[in-house]
Amino acid sequence: PCIAYASYRIAQRDPEAEEPGLDDLHPTVSIGTVLKMLKFPDGSTRVVCQGLCRARLVERVAGEPYPSAVVEPVEEQR
Repeated sequence: PCIAYASYRIAQRDPEAEEPGLDDLHPTVSIGTVLKMLKFPDGSTRVVCQGLCRARLVERVAGEPYPSAVVEPVEEQR
């Protein structure tokens, strides 16, 4: 199943928030894989990802050095 992938993308409602809480995040996340990471001379980084499925953000779990969360799969509507 798609949810077995450990990588997910979450969009913040306010990109300026340094420590976003659960209410500061969009409830639907994208589960996927990182295809490529590009570092540019100006210090910026771009990541190319491929989405595999959607999931719902259930709970944010404190994680170091990266935040982590509990998610559950979302049924695709056709």
